[in-house]
Amino acid sequence: MRSARTSDVAITANLNFPLFANSGGAGGVLDLLRGSNLVDLGFDVQPGAYQVRGSGLLRFYIATPTFFALTPEGAARRRRCSPTARTGPRWPRPEPRT
Repeated sequence: MRSARTSDVAITANLNFPLFANSGGAGGVLDLLRGSNLVDLGFDVQPGAYQVRGSGLLRFYIATPTFFALTPEGAARRRRCSPTARTGPRWPRPEPRT
């Protein structure tokens, strides 16, 4: 698992309310993440659910059943706060093939 990044919000904008595991991130990035459609289940939110092995970049682990068990009640009904999270970036549509 890795740290949260601003691109995570843009990449997942077209999904409903995806569960998101991360090892933390800069304050501004975490604020953006928590105002988006992502359901933050990162290490700083659920530290007891993660195993910490060694040191370095890849030291946080979570078992898949544990991860899904952390889904908050009503997560699918959570309101989206950001217009970007609701619609995603506006990309030009490709021209139809003839």
